[in-house]
Amino acid sequence: MISCWLRSPDEFEDVVLQLHESLMSAFSDWIANPRSRHEYDEPWPFETYQAILMNIIFAFYHGNEKLVSKASLLRGTFVVALREAEFFNSDNAAEQQRLHYPGTFVPWLMTIRDRWKRLIVSLFKIDTYLSIARFQAPTLFREEIDLTMPATYSLWNAYGLNIFFKRITLEPTDRSNFKLSEVIANPNTPAKPLLLFEDIHLALCGLLPAIWNQTQIVRRSTEAGRSTQNCTSSLAWQLEAWKADVERLKHQCFHAAEVGEFPFTAYIGDYDEDPVRAKALAMSNIKCLISECLMTYHLQGLQLYADPRVINSVAMASIVSSDHEAGRAPAFRR
Repeated sequence: MISCWLRSPDEFEDVVLQLHESLMSAFSDWIANPRSRHEYDEPWPFETYQAILMNIIFAFYHGNEKLVSKASLLRGTFVVALREAEFFNSDNAAEQQRLHYPGTFVPWLMTIRDRWKRLIVSLFKIDTYLSIARFQAPTLFREEIDLTMPATYSLWNAYGLNIFFKRITLEPTDRSNFKLSEVIANPNTPAKPLLLFEDIHLALCGLLPAIWNQTQIVRRSTEAGRSTQNCTSSLAWQLEAWKADVERLKHQCFHAAEVGEFPFTAYIGDYDEDPVRAKALAMSNIKCLISECLMTYHLQGLQLYADPRVINSVAMASIVSSDHEAGRAPAFRR
């Protein structure tokens, strides 16, 4: 569905949206019957979770107001359902793996573990984006992300056992020793040498609850004519600290690209037999991640220093005024 829309939006728009709306309705009905947190006899319906998440992301990127509104509602219900199933709990994830996906083969174990991590990370990001776009408080908080730092993009995309066992020797193994929730909450984290753009992006997303809360306090206090305890400077410092890490990592990647070292090697996805092409695609991936980090940095800064609702109201009033002026018959003077 998503591939068709990306390939030819004009050709497949109608059928894709029809299928998407049918899926969203089915997901809403399905999620209204939550699993018990004590149901260990069956594995988590992971493929269904993935499908729900992908449709929420698709609605957001499509941008249709009706679709985004439905996705926002489903997002909230989805997070609550996952909480009820204790999906965010690492001990439960380990128990799921032990009961339903047993084994000792390293690629198998890593795949099961990291697909759980990546679903949570993706949900955390789209929750932040939807919350910003809808002027809402986030539904999922960084403190709930009870997982260690995921494997690198390079290892996750190591297709073929020969490629996997070659790349695992380049993997920074210490990443699995740090809880992601602790890393992204601390700009001075001891894991700083292991940080990747994905981690910094999550850290920027994780600032939204505090920024949103500060915005509400300032608005209510301003309306009541009261002074407020200003936390802006602390949040601004954190924003700038993470942005500095983006710049630091960018320079490290560009330097490491010349010598084939970490962190650049963390972004090689394919074409091991063609190093030039592999390097070019890795650089493209890095540039996209830098753009995503900086976009989130600017969005968070906008929310911190201004009231997005006021900005939106002014913009909507301007649009209405322009439409009104355009619809008025032209006046002719003698």
